[in-house]
Amino acid sequence: MNLGRLFVFGKNSHGQLGVELGKEVIYDQDNYTCDPTLIQDYEDVELVSCGVSHTGFIAGGEIYTFGNGSFGKLGLGTAADQKIPRIVYAGQNIKFSDLQCGNEHTIAKTIYGDVYCWGSGSFGRIGNSSFTSIWTPIRVLTGAQSVYAGGASSAAVMKDGSVKTWGYNKYGQLGVGHQNNLNHPENLTFFHAGNKVISFSIGDRHMGAVNESGELYTWGCNEDYQLGEGLLHKSTPFLVKFKNIGARFKFVKCGGMFTAGIANHTDNNALYIWGTFVKEYSSTSPKRYFEDVDTLSLSSDCGRHMICKKLNGEVWSFGWGRYGQTGYENNDDTILMNPLKRIVGTPTMVSCGSYHSAILYNDPYQLFCQMIKLNYFEQATTLMNTLKLNKSSTIDTFRNHNQDSIFHILCKQRTHLFFSSLSSWFSATDLAANYLNDEQIPPFFYYAKILQYHTNRAKVDINYQLKNGDTCLHYYARNNMIEDLELALGLKADDKIRNNDKQLALDLLAEKPQAFAIKKKFRLHDIGIIYSPSFYNLAAKIQASFEESFLNCVLISSKDNEDRNCLCYIFFVSRESLSNRYMTAFLLDFASKGPMISIWAEKLAITDPTLESCIYRSQLVDFSSSDIYKDSLSVLFEGVYNMINSTGSDDDDQEDSDNKPDTEVVTVSDQKSVFISCDPTKLGQFTQLTEFLSRHNISVTPREKGILSSWVVLLLVTNAEFSPLIKDEVSLAENRNKPVIPIYYADRKVDEAFRYSFANSPKIQYNEMGFNQILLLIQLYYKQIECSTLLFQLKNK
Repeated sequence: MNLGRLFVFGKNSHGQLGVELGKEVIYDQDNYTCDPTLIQDYEDVELVSCGVSHTGFIAGGEIYTFGNGSFGKLGLGTAADQKIPRIVYAGQNIKFSDLQCGNEHTIAKTIYGDVYCWGSGSFGRIGNSSFTSIWTPIRVLTGAQSVYAGGASSAAVMKDGSVKTWGYNKYGQLGVGHQNNLNHPENLTFFHAGNKVISFSIGDRHMGAVNESGELYTWGCNEDYQLGEGLLHKSTPFLVKFKNIGARFKFVKCGGMFTAGIANHTDNNALYIWGTFVKEYSSTSPKRYFEDVDTLSLSSDCGRHMICKKLNGEVWSFGWGRYGQTGYENNDDTILMNPLKRIVGTPTMVSCGSYHSAILYNDPYQLFCQMIKLNYFEQATTLMNTLKLNKSSTIDTFRNHNQDSIFHILCKQRTHLFFSSLSSWFSATDLAANYLNDEQIPPFFYYAKILQYHTNRAKVDINYQLKNGDTCLHYYARNNMIEDLELALGLKADDKIRNNDKQLALDLLAEKPQAFAIKKKFRLHDIGIIYSPSFYNLAAKIQASFEESFLNCVLISSKDNEDRNCLCYIFFVSRESLSNRYMTAFLLDFASKGPMISIWAEKLAITDPTLESCIYRSQLVDFSSSDIYKDSLSVLFEGVYNMINSTGSDDDDQEDSDNKPDTEVVTVSDQKSVFISCDPTKLGQFTQLTEFLSRHNISVTPREKGILSSWVVLLLVTNAEFSPLIKDEVSLAENRNKPVIPIYYADRKVDEAFRYSFANSPKIQYNEMGFNQILLLIQLYYKQIECSTLLFQLKNK
């Protein structure tokens, strides 16, 4: 079976796309599309050529034409437009292998080398020794290897290596040394068996060729610098000189007022353009634009766009795109160099007319993927069944230009219509490990529903992480793919994995209420509150407060409601909890080994030294009295948000706190700074200390910025018993490894709870001598910080 299918796009005012676009238009100028559209009924297309306003292709050796029929250039014996492909009759058993559509004429070559022309006869472009129009094919030459049609000229490269040209010659574009029009083929003697042509092209009023040595020649009109040097017209081939002296060429294409050439591999297959193209790509001499170009197409007449196929099979387009001929919808007319995103399969051939384009596929797998991308599902199913496509012939071998497998393309298109038909392909497939594209992304990142059809899900690493640390959940949340996110969570994807920026997937959702609703739906908890039943009301009250800020909480009081997958835990300290075997075991064996805050549900002495050590290592917040509930809740909120935002971080104090509602992001001062822990209402009586610190360039962190914004904490001991606020501040500082320096304002005794913490601390008095001791300690701590920072930087290097 000879497979060949055409996709067309651009202007369709004369039916040159060969399809009905299915939209109502008032003016012919609005009859266009930028969407590649399949010509449905022709499955064995071998070659396609787009002219100014008509198109032709060869299928099964037969020529089909459609579009503008003026001057009989469709070869159908009439000048009427044709909106669907019509077969061109040239004679019995004649089979064609080459075809070129010009401005107002068409030229074709049979498999035996006979050349036929038809259309406008002006300027002699038909080559039958007359200047009259011919509405059906007429033979004008034999022994041709390939044929070419330009604005009003024609050419054939012969099997013996020579070149023949005829037609319009006002600017010497026939290359025969004079400027007289020719109505019959004449030898262009510059090229011959010893100087063979490997690439040839006709523009509107000039021509170009590349010989076997890689030398590129142009001749004809030079009004727009299309010859590559000066402004003089040339009636014989002229060698184009390039700044890159070593550049050799493999391909040339002539447009209306410009020329393009592709260098060979020694110059990285670079694309050069010169002449008057669109302003971004116009140049008076050959200018190098981009590399790795395999082939390109452009209009030989008034069109000013190009479509390139790169060496990896990727298709790029650029230039003037008013009618969608570049594959882009563009109101600014000009498209810069960009890949054609809707072309995912590598085509066999591309062709550009003045205002429309065509792309041909002959490879069944590339075509299959392209049909999927463009939503031709019925045709893709037919192709799959006809060619008996299966896993061994496609999945294990097929990759497109960006290493997408067929599964990637199916998932990117986000259609499940094929998944049931292809479910047998998934049987022993590890989609994450085996099918990564060039971005190292597995297919299910683009569409989670593919996992529902996978008959061996255990082999799929649903928690596979990209180079940036994103899991599929991060990808879905970042792209607001809620259905995919929920499906992956239902398949037990881990929502607690952080990416390289320490972000949790659900925190990337733009709407916090939406993220909270998903957490509720799938029982994904941020905070586990470990409480004793007698303090249920307090636990429920704290839970409600957190959930108002979209943090999901679970109340844990027994094995029945245990959750070991929370981001952090809150432990209620009470007589009941400390005597409950389950709660103490959960605290010692699990909760205390991660981020945890302890709260005083009731004040009591902790007699068990292991429990005491465990609880006092965490931040302690006092909820033992209802009159301090509001202040305590504020401290608890700050502690919880810092725990959540710092989980898994190597630099806790500078962790991203974007998810903290109505709370300033914690940042640490670059200069030496201290936080003074004391009764805030009495800070004014300690001006002697603050003035001393100021004189020595040590800043005092304002209380509203929080204790975590400074590097050192100065604790002013004014009473043997600490207030709940001071206890919380000291616990938080110790929990975050911040140095705490006690200063005894009146009493050398400290709170019993912190007796062991300050047992080895110097007894610094609140006086000038004590201040100097403080200064030495601060400088010592900063020296340690600087050394740690240097070591950290060296480690990262």
